[in-house]
Amino acid sequence: MALAQVYEFRDTPIPDNKQLNVLNSFFVYGKEDSPAGRGGGEAQVTFEGMEFTGKGGGDVQKFRDYVGVELSLMRFTDFWSIISPQKFCCNEDDIAVGLCSVKDTLIGSREKPMYRHGIEYGPHPARDRQLLSQTGVYVLTFSNCGDKKGGTISGKVVVKNPYGYLPGSEYPRMPFYGYLTLAYMFLSVVWFAASLRWNTELIKIQMCIAGVIFLGFLECVLWHVHLHWWNTYGYRIHALFFCAIVLSVVKCIVSYMLVLVASLGWGVVRATLEASVVRRIRQTSIVYTILDTCRLVVLNYGSSHAFNFAFVLMCLFPVSLLNAILFYWIFTSLSALIMKLRARKQTEKLLLFTRLWNVLVMSLIIAAAALIYQITYLSQNVTARWQSQWLLTDGISHLLFLFVLVAIMWLWAPHRHSQRYAYSHELPSDVAEKDTGPSDPEDIQVWAEEIDIDADSDEDDVHDDDSMALDSTASSKASSRVAKPAKKGTVVIKKNSGDEEAAGDTATKEGDVDIVKEYSPQQDKLN
Repeated sequence: MALAQVYEFRDTPIPDNKQLNVLNSFFVYGKEDSPAGRGGGEAQVTFEGMEFTGKGGGDVQKFRDYVGVELSLMRFTDFWSIISPQKFCCNEDDIAVGLCSVKDTLIGSREKPMYRHGIEYGPHPARDRQLLSQTGVYVLTFSNCGDKKGGTISGKVVVKNPYGYLPGSEYPRMPFYGYLTLAYMFLSVVWFAASLRWNTELIKIQMCIAGVIFLGFLECVLWHVHLHWWNTYGYRIHALFFCAIVLSVVKCIVSYMLVLVASLGWGVVRATLEASVVRRIRQTSIVYTILDTCRLVVLNYGSSHAFNFAFVLMCLFPVSLLNAILFYWIFTSLSALIMKLRARKQTEKLLLFTRLWNVLVMSLIIAAAALIYQITYLSQNVTARWQSQWLLTDGISHLLFLFVLVAIMWLWAPHRHSQRYAYSHELPSDVAEKDTGPSDPEDIQVWAEEIDIDADSDEDDVHDDDSMALDSTASSKASSRVAKPAKKGTVVIKKNSGDEEAAGDTATKEGDVDIVKEYSPQQDKLN
């Protein structure tokens, strides 16, 4: 059983006579090539506590002075140069021509490095440590070149890099998650400062964004601690590992759902979602959490445990299908929302969701290109890609997620008009001129307070004057300096002028309607 760079034998049967088995691969950096610098030690392999036992008392005589059982470590690129499929066990003729020195042992090579450990019958608690000088993928072989069989062995083979026990293919993930932790800390400080400044204007979707930032920070912390422990002690803490996986899944599905509800207009176009939509979102989240947890467990344990291909396919395919369904749901919802806002001439909100559409399309293109490249990349030999494969398995997906998160933070950044902007309805300029008089079209932006622009399908046309019911008390309060909040079914028209200083809301009497001059909310983001 392989745990990190440790391969453990527990009463493992020896191979049949004249047979060689390849057990495991190790990813090793030589001291000169270590990504942690040259300050560490040497890469090494240690054979610990090897014990060769038989099945009965007669095996003591049977295996006395038996030298046929060996463990060997060699670079994968040198394997077929050292091991010949036709003949790899030493006999008297090979000794005569100088290919080997001991009968019934593995034939080695004088040109290629090979690290071997012969296992004699009985317990051998002493450690056999050998230095590894070259960088590469090493394979562990288990051979029996003698004429006997039937025994078992126990013990450990420990491969250590100059920086610790982490496999060379996994080491870059540890500093990567460290840097991501710092990035999420910075985003947390920025978002907290903006939220604290405009705490009375926060809307629900901005609170959800704060939750995603915290989940991302916590995920990176757990992965970094997990990898650091693994590197220091040579084994995983399974509870910590499982928590990191679950947190990755939760962050992923919460992010999916955040983008989905944003695409549905929640928090900007509509105050609430239909009960049926909320129910479908909850059901999808539960199913996705279960399936993606299984997928990540299989992928992370795939190198040390053998899984049936059908089982692996059963874990991977449902998640891929669910991802496709979520992408379709998000893009169709966002497309319908953009069309509705364009028809209603909601220019500010249309700009917001158009930018979100562009961000998502760009992310999808990058993800698709990365997937295509990954398929091509994985077709290469493992010796050519092991040092950089972490970038495709972890790096691109996390950086892409960070990019989308930063974009959403910018689009939904807290500002002085967050709540008013979220639940207000922008009136077209022709309606504004009809109610407030002619003005420069470039300087006018008119907003109307509303409950939910999707609440009643019969009131979709904002150009219909009959759809606006003025507050019956407006005329009696026209002299007020501040416009009162509109009641359900009422409209307060607000004129936005870019030529005047928005020091505060200033009301002027215009017939029976309160006119409020204010800047576009987009100008106040992160002020």
